[in-house]
Amino acid sequence: MAEVEQMTLSLSDDVDVRKGVHIFGRFGRLPGGLRTVSRVAIASFVVLGVGAFAVGSQAMASSARASVSTAPLVIDAAGDGGGPQSLDPAVDYDNDGYTFLPLMYDTLVRPVGTTSVTMKPDLATSWAKSSNGLTWTFHLRPNVKFHDGTPVNSSAVKFSFERFLSLKQGGWADFAAIKSITTPNPLTVTFQLKYAFYPFLEDVANAYGAEIVSPTAVRAHEVNGDLGSKWLFDHDAGSGPYELVRWTHGQSIELNEFPGYWGGWKGKHVKSVIFEFNSVSSTVRLGLQNGSVEAAQGLAPTDISALAHAGGGVTVHNYVGSTVFSYLAFNTTWGPLKNPNVRLALADTVPTSQIAKD
Repeated sequence: MAEVEQMTLSLSDDVDVRKGVHIFGRFGRLPGGLRTVSRVAIASFVVLGVGAFAVGSQAMASSARASVSTAPLVIDAAGDGGGPQSLDPAVDYDNDGYTFLPLMYDTLVRPVGTTSVTMKPDLATSWAKSSNGLTWTFHLRPNVKFHDGTPVNSSAVKFSFERFLSLKQGGWADFAAIKSITTPNPLTVTFQLKYAFYPFLEDVANAYGAEIVSPTAVRAHEVNGDLGSKWLFDHDAGSGPYELVRWTHGQSIELNEFPGYWGGWKGKHVKSVIFEFNSVSSTVRLGLQNGSVEAAQGLAPTDISALAHAGGGVTVHNYVGSTVFSYLAFNTTWGPLKNPNVRLALADTVPTSQIAKD
């Protein structure tokens, strides 16, 4: 296994698993990104289970540049697919969307950590749960703006979740426990649940639908009661660190820094990021070698091997990929699976303790 160079990728335990801020050298700070990937301590755009990650020559050679890089950071993301299903966070439910939506949108809380994960403030600065687990109250960060200049407030949070539940697309079923949402004041939002749901806090950090959207932008583009979905398919209405410039379907997604980002832009960072979807591995390899591509994942094993031995400023980082199922889904309305005892019996067959040790 190739040795990871600390100057290029941080492996610290305080990595934000949604917003990859620990990227050094040419990358500087990219305060947004794939919210699951940092669990394997790679950069924000590398997918869980990827066995190797290649960094191009410009990325390694430019650590002495100015703290703010105006040149676009070019990443080939074809290894994760050909692009998202949609850029509407209430609709998209695939790995590709999970790569890009967290760059444009914020959620109430964010998971941070690698070996262990805890919830940290994002749009919410604090939160509390009632003793019976039925009421969750979040206190919001003041003076946060959406990309359209409108305020992020409790009404926007209420609108976003109610829109998500009304559309009944994407990962909406994860939030079926929500009974009602109230807004006691502009910076306080309360969720009343139908039943105590232990992972609710983790769910509101989920990039599959928990993003907060601008009600003004959505309503301005609503057509025939679609709650703005047709427009949000290839536009953004978020408050995250980057704004969508363009999505050329099947080819690329281009993002630019949002100057009004509440998290600020101190330290090293990139102002523009271009994700390309080049499915031809040999072409991506050539791009890494000639500097037109600065990072890539999902290359063919033959190209990874060639890059590892070619030198010329390209570094290949190897990581242990996942070899287990993420989850098993059951149709709980069919046959014996209707019986919860049958499902519990199936769950008991999983050697969880041994898996945890391995």
